[in-house]
Amino acid sequence: MENEDLVSVSQVNDEFTLISLFFRADIVVKLVILILFASSIFSWTIIIHKIRLFRSLKEISKQFEEEFWSGRSIKEITSSTSKYVFNEAVDEIEKSNQETTKKIDSLVDRLNRVMEAAIDFQNEKLSEYFSYLATIGATTPFIGLFGTVWGIMNSFQS
Repeated sequence: MENEDLVSVSQVNDEFTLISLFFRADIVVKLVILILFASSIFSWTIIIHKIRLFRSLKEISKQFEEEFWSGRSIKEITSSTSKYVFNEAVDEIEKSNQETTKKIDSLVDRLNRVMEAAIDFQNEKLSEYFSYLATIGATTPFIGLFGTVWGIMNSFQS
């Protein structure tokens, strides 16, 4: 009697593991689970990548700020740095120094345009993959709800 109870308890435990439930589900439920799992993996990959990226950018920004306020000349800072917005502005200043007409207003306007373009380019690179996260975040609850309803319908039919 005691052995039979142990066998039935182990059978019940084996029947309700996540893997056994997955393999007993029909194809629609399996697809929903796989889509949600893949979406989760993709989302966490993007999130971890962005966390690392923003941490490294924070460090680079601190280093640049220290270097900028160190008292060194702009030429020295430009040669030792790869900061796009800063280098774009320095290049534009050098171009304006080579021109014969030196109008301060036109230099300021050109600097604003060049720096805004460089900032936009960098922001575009930083916001890459955010649309995927937004799409996944907006659609996966409905996919999960569909899988839940489908599973409940199948259990009632059984």
